Amino acid sequence: MNAFKALYIKELKDNRSIFLFVLMAALALHAYGYTRGVEGILPTPYIALAFLPVVAVFVLPFLLIHAFSQEFKGQTHFQLLSLPVSRASIVITKFLAVLSLGALLYVLATGTMHLLYIRLGKLSAPGMHMPGVAGTDLWLIVGQWYFGILLLLMGIATAMSGLKLIVHRFQNFAMTLFFLGSLYLYIRLLAGIFALNLLASHNIEITTGSGGLQQVPLFLPSLLFTLLFSLFFVCLGIFLYERYAEA
Repeated sequence: MNAFKALYIKELKDNRSIFLFVLMAALALHAYGYTRGVEGILPTPYIALAFLPVVAVFVLPFLLIHAFSQEFKGQTHFQLLSLPVSRASIVITKFLAVLSLGALLYVLATGTMHLLYIRLGKLSAPGMHMPGVAGTDLWLIVGQWYFGILLLLMGIATAMSGLKLIVHRFQNFAMTLFFLGSLYLYIRLLAGIFALNLLASHNIEITTGSGGLQQVPLFLPSLLFTLLFSLFFVCLGIFLYERYAEA
């Protein structure tokens, strides 16, 4: 077993309690939303519970920050720094551990949506038109937004964890300013790129309830831009960790 894989497994083990709690809570919500989300041929308000775990995308970055903070509080990061591994590997394995949980939640959430869509289609009354979308298109539409938001926020969270090593006073205020400033920069850059028509979109056809066709844009190039933006902040976090982790 190489050092990188060992570090990754260590991160999963260190965070297994909170990861399992999030996973079990998501499973319970999906199961309840699926079983109680349809009554007769109509959806009920309980169907919203099946989609609720998607908001975990806003919680996972805080789990990443928590993973860094716990090691610095317990001073256990010195043990990691003494290992014959690069400091970049320490940061990346933490990132990948949380991202793995995010990927599992995506599969659960989108899988439940897909099953509910199939179920409603089978139960619909004769003559009732269900909005039509191919299964792969559904996964792509949800995935572009889910992973776009997740990668962006986790990249910023990685940089924030590194920034905490050099900001010792007014940390909460500094972190809030950094977070808001990063989001502002991302939105301004993305808006500028859209204005220049540099991010061409691919359209997916969806059949509407009335039987017509509607074009839904799939902004895959914008997901690539988000990935690069996130990568910049991950590299910033790695740089700060390598430079100041032993300070």
